[in-house]
Amino acid sequence: VVVAIVDTGADWLHPDLTENCWQNLGEDADGDGVTLEFNNGVWERDPDDLNGIDDDGNGYIDDVIGWDFHEAISIDDGSNPDPLWNQGPFEHGTHCAGISAGRTNNDIGISSVSWNIKYMPIQTDDGNNTVLYGIDGVVYAAENGADVISCSWYHGYAYSQFENDAIQYAIGLGSIVCFAASNDNSADIAFPGGYPGVISVAAVNPDDTRASFSNYGIAVDIAAPGVSILSTITNNNYASWNGTSMAAPMVAGLFGLLKSYQPDWSNDQLIEQIIGTADDIDFLNPDFENALGSGRINAYRALIDENVEVPQELRLEFRDIAFEDENANGAIEAGETVSISFSLRNYAYLGTDNNTTISLITFDPDIEIISGTTNVSIPLDSQVDLDNVFEFRVAEGAESHQAFFTIEVSSDMDITYGSETEFAIAVAPSGFFVWEGEAGVGDYSGSYIRDFLEGMNYEVTYSNSFPSTF
Repeated sequence: VVVAIVDTGADWLHPDLTENCWQNLGEDADGDGVTLEFNNGVWERDPDDLNGIDDDGNGYIDDVIGWDFHEAISIDDGSNPDPLWNQGPFEHGTHCAGISAGRTNNDIGISSVSWNIKYMPIQTDDGNNTVLYGIDGVVYAAENGADVISCSWYHGYAYSQFENDAIQYAIGLGSIVCFAASNDNSADIAFPGGYPGVISVAAVNPDDTRASFSNYGIAVDIAAPGVSILSTITNNNYASWNGTSMAAPMVAGLFGLLKSYQPDWSNDQLIEQIIGTADDIDFLNPDFENALGSGRINAYRALIDENVEVPQELRLEFRDIAFEDENANGAIEAGETVSISFSLRNYAYLGTDNNTTISLITFDPDIEIISGTTNVSIPLDSQVDLDNVFEFRVAEGAESHQAFFTIEVSSDMDITYGSETEFAIAVAPSGFFVWEGEAGVGDYSGSYIRDFLEGMNYEVTYSNSFPSTF
């Protein structure tokens, strides 16, 4: 069983890491069954395998134990993913490798969570930006047979179709992909951890309370210890570090352990077992209920529990609410009929509802809802696009104002996020629209501008809510 560490590479010469390093036997040119061997008292990449030929035809020459994407582009041939080989040391990946797959029962250092599975070291870091070639590393790991891919980095809070496509490709090849939820103490969705199919990991303290730095919220699938985690670093040393960077490889290592114990299970079975056997820690985190995934991993329960039942829930996010008016000029005018489209993202990995009811509600007297209810099937951990599902008509005599709507979701399943969303649209817009943000907070200059324009006899629509149609 192989866990890929897509990070800053790993010091595979560390005594707690060498013997668990993945060996790419497709590059075993001399046919002796190893690409990493002990010669004259030292470990080294088998010199007879470093022949300058892409023996396995995977596009990477002499990648006998992994690949260094950063150095492949800027300095050397890329075949050595050891951070000491280049501009390092960059110890982050070495620390993550020890958590996932450090050598167990060798009487030195630390023991990993996984009981001696293999790790595939992949360097994607230039010393400043781990993400630089991270997606290349994910694809390499999947194409070269990694059962699990551990990524302790993120690029930010913006969706990237390119990244998502690459990660879906890796998942389609059979890899379980784990990402750190990030360390911004935020409920915002960090990517790539927020893409469908990815296991997003938050960090907790030794007492199972949320680590103060850890992200949380709708996209988090599970939590793991991420404070004072002792693991390997370069130059044969050890250190205790904090971060969701430590929690993610712990979850990845547990997936490796469970797969070694249940080699015939599908990835969905492995994921359901680990998510379903996590310990509920909501009572220890009352301000973060449902925000730390299914709870803190429990390796023992993951191995021994049978007939695991996973609570069925929906974690919904409304996206891309769009309007189509009759004359297609983008303005919601008096007398027009308007249709509404939107997307619904379900972040629950094990939640699918085949009969979810979604309703459109407004109390605006100038709005007549023509079609306001739809039943849809919401698949697990994915997005469904709902085109032109609602329709309403604006009254003929409507004057310029904002109309407020609510979309409500009902289901037989628990809806832990996204049971409703509210939005406003500009109806019969004319004159000036002045937006001031929250009423009574800071005051800003919106009310001054409104009064000035009205004093000049201009028509003004003033609001503390910004309409979705602008």
